[in-house]
Amino acid sequence: MEELPGKAPETSDTDLQIPGVDSAELLSMEEVERRYILQVLRRLDGNKSAAAAVLGLNRRTLYRKLERYRQSH
Repeated sequence: MEELPGKAPETSDTDLQIPGVDSAELLSMEEVERRYILQVLRRLDGNKSAAAAVLGLNRRTLYRKLERYRQSH
């Protein structure tokens, strides 16, 4: 197994290239996941079964995540 380096390499804000996200905006992994799931759903015209398949999620898991997003926003 390959060891991870002890110190993360130095990066600048310009190195952070996340599609659809302003590089100056820091997001939690939960927020990144939420945005990605919603983007996939939009591209699939709201088809939750197809979105779950694309995302590699069980449909029930997708529904639980969507319900959690609805409650928190």
